[in-house]
Amino acid sequence: MISLLRGIASNPSRHHLTTDEVQAIQTCIDNLEADERRKKLGESVNITKTIVSAVRMLQEILQEIPWP
Repeated sequence: MISLLRGIASNPSRHHLTTDEVQAIQTCIDNLEADERRKKLGESVNITKTIVSAVRMLQEILQEIPWP
């Protein structure tokens, strides 16, 4: 999931992303990475909530991309 988001954010012009959309993707990446760190430390983490949030945001962005 993180790799997919990084790939999309790394080439915003190719994916017709605005600066705000790139920032939203980066925020999702940061949240997923923070959940992974907390999980490794043995903390209780609801990563499902973070993933659902990222997927919803990604769906909104993908709907706006002009696909060939």
